[in-house]
Amino acid sequence: MLPLSAAEADTLEDEWASERFVAGEEIWGPEEDLSAISRLEIASSGNLRIEASYGGIGEIDVAGGKLTLSEGTFTYGPPSANIAITGNGVIQLEGYSSLGEVSNLSLADGLLELKEASTIAGAVDEDGSTGGAIHLGEAGRISMEGDSMITVGSVRSEGGMIEMRATPWIEEEAASESEEPSVIIHQGGLFNAEVFHAAKGTTRVILGGGDIPDNLEASVFGPARFHVGDLLIDPDAAMRIELLKGGRFIVGSSEWSNADQLPGDAHPDAGTLVIGKDFLLADNVAIQVGEGTAKAEGGQHQNLLVAREGVLELDGPNAKLTTGEGTWTHFELGSILWIFPEAVPQVPDEPDEEPEEDPDNPSDDGGGNVPEGNEEEETPRVPLIADRDAVESLDFSKGKVTGLENLTVYVGSEGETGDLYYGADGKLHILIQPPAFEGPLANLTQAVWLKRKDVFTPQYFRKLFLYTEPEHTASNLVRVAGSTAAIGTRERMTADMTMLSGNIGDAVRTLELKGRVPVPVEEDSILRKIPEVMTSIPVLVDASGGRSRTSVPIPELGLNQQVASDDTTIRGAFVLGKGDIRFGLYGAFTESDFNQHAEETQLPLTGSSERAIVSVFVHVPVDEKRVTMDLTWAEAADKVQVPSAGEFLHAEGVKRSLWSFGLITECPLFGDLSSTRVDWAMTGLSGVRVWKWGDAEANWQAESGDVLKTRESGGYAVSATLGTRIEGGINFAAKGIFEAWLPRRIDGSLNAAVHGLASDSASMTVTVPGIEGARGTLPVADLPKFQMSADAKIGIQFPQTRVELTGSVMKAGSRHRSHAVGARLSWVFNEV
Repeated sequence: MLPLSAAEADTLEDEWASERFVAGEEIWGPEEDLSAISRLEIASSGNLRIEASYGGIGEIDVAGGKLTLSEGTFTYGPPSANIAITGNGVIQLEGYSSLGEVSNLSLADGLLELKEASTIAGAVDEDGSTGGAIHLGEAGRISMEGDSMITVGSVRSEGGMIEMRATPWIEEEAASESEEPSVIIHQGGLFNAEVFHAAKGTTRVILGGGDIPDNLEASVFGPARFHVGDLLIDPDAAMRIELLKGGRFIVGSSEWSNADQLPGDAHPDAGTLVIGKDFLLADNVAIQVGEGTAKAEGGQHQNLLVAREGVLELDGPNAKLTTGEGTWTHFELGSILWIFPEAVPQVPDEPDEEPEEDPDNPSDDGGGNVPEGNEEEETPRVPLIADRDAVESLDFSKGKVTGLENLTVYVGSEGETGDLYYGADGKLHILIQPPAFEGPLANLTQAVWLKRKDVFTPQYFRKLFLYTEPEHTASNLVRVAGSTAAIGTRERMTADMTMLSGNIGDAVRTLELKGRVPVPVEEDSILRKIPEVMTSIPVLVDASGGRSRTSVPIPELGLNQQVASDDTTIRGAFVLGKGDIRFGLYGAFTESDFNQHAEETQLPLTGSSERAIVSVFVHVPVDEKRVTMDLTWAEAADKVQVPSAGEFLHAEGVKRSLWSFGLITECPLFGDLSSTRVDWAMTGLSGVRVWKWGDAEANWQAESGDVLKTRESGGYAVSATLGTRIEGGINFAAKGIFEAWLPRRIDGSLNAAVHGLASDSASMTVTVPGIEGARGTLPVADLPKFQMSADAKIGIQFPQTRVELTGSVMKAGSRHRSHAVGARLSWVFNEV
């Protein structure tokens, strides 16, 4: 169809009904005398450039071609215009050009491109509000640059992309003789859609990323802004919003935010998500604020990612962010939460008199409750501006949230800094005033708190301040640091040393037991190749398993916790010498898997401990007495794991060592009471032991690196033992073909003793690597000065093996210290 000019129209109606069809290259300039066009169609081969302002275009159909409005031109509808872009068509608005009175703009596919300071304005509704709608198809794209602006009533999308890479428009006014030149920064890239509704597909919105001057110091009204009154996403649809440098996405009823009024150096340009109403983040929406570096976790992507210097802003009396089921919110280190007073309205003062109840209103209970549906009289939310108040404007209870500890919180236009932490009520609270820490690690905790947002400070500490109330933070670190002393290894090693002389004597008596049958050695056995001197040395090997419980005091926490463990022990001994004097080597290795009861410690622990003892001993008879002397080395290595602040801290290779010299004398109290069938004896025990503890060091680690280093001081100790042993048994004479398999003896023993111990007081030094001044000291519980112990066993002796059931208990005064039960299997090799 060829275009009709005004002269070719016969009547006014024909003129108004004029249609223009562009199939080739055309330029409309000022020479064109057109006052109104009812329909403009551009074919796939058409390319129309308008270089003059026109009004009254009722319908524009770009069916694959291109329509360009040159700089400074504008068009508008007659009262409204319908615009359609199909077939990969393009409408391009060059600088300072505009399309006005748009009623409907359909972008099924193709491109709508706005250059510097261009605008598209919707038709005005009857009530004077901005109307018009944009329908964005799955293959449609809207691109805006500079301070371009689209102002319509709604945008309905079936996918597509909206891209605003806007740069502020800076205008410098001429200076007078007495004044400096002034700078005016114009609002840029406002997309004012009251409702954004994605019906299907995925819509991608990219805001910001333009060239923003680094030296910009004046207030900037949004270099790239997307403002919606509401965000409605169909359950079958999806939306992705990327807020790059300078990009802002505003959800709420206010076009302007408080952050716009802040100095340019007070508000980053990395991107801002402004929440001005009750906003539910659904699982089909993804918003990235700033240039994010976080990686997906298990194939799941973040629904809300606030990157370094990205801003989440709560602004408005009804501002609230709620994350829905299945969503994941993540905050990177350096992300910002800005809460303005409008988001935390003050609660009105209580009236002097109670309001009178209205008997005619069943919903009036006298408490000022507002009936459902009356949103205008909604009770204002409790203010968050006060220190320690609950942050009701953030609700992450339904979705997953990570990195909250990375947030820096600013409050109000003055930019007071604060922190978030979870209170005992399970809600997020705001902390504006610096906390006052208490306890022996108060100074250490304070030093870490001052460095909590440094990039080199382990993330664990930021989590600690988030997941612990300020009053309990230092005591939490006390629990962690003291855990290596609280697992009971020191107490178990003390018990091992206290009972060592008796264990050595017990091994020697087992090897001296009469009535064993030698193990026959075959002619072709490898044992025939071992020197006879080696095969004639009596050797004892036994293995035992059981369960024990140890009471461990923690002075700073006022706790006396119970540490339970499953223990496995392997012992070995051999004896050399002739006549009555014997000397030999004794060794034991114990592995314990332990845990602490949560009700006792308020901080459950898990871990393991490995203890080794090597002792060189001499066993000498003196008249009727038997004297045993030993020189012993012992070491323990612990692994401890503690849940704290959402992480598992662990310390591995925590070593404790000691050297010891002991002497014990055994003296019969009732002479020889034995017979061929039955024997029993009662023996008195007395001994002394000296030992030297080494320092014990631990390095506590979290996922983010080393968090604490501890050093527990060593020292000297001296102990004395006085006790008695009662033992007896029944002997059997086995004969016949089962002689090598039948038991030869059933016996048992009971030992009871009192131990006195004098030792140096131990202390623990705690430091945080890399933080100056982060240092503290904890006391370690003194070893008990007096203990009472008792152990019993009953066993069955076979020709070469022995089976025993054992039990022991230890008390300090009237307080329980430990007890254990177990079973032991022993083997004896070679003849005496």
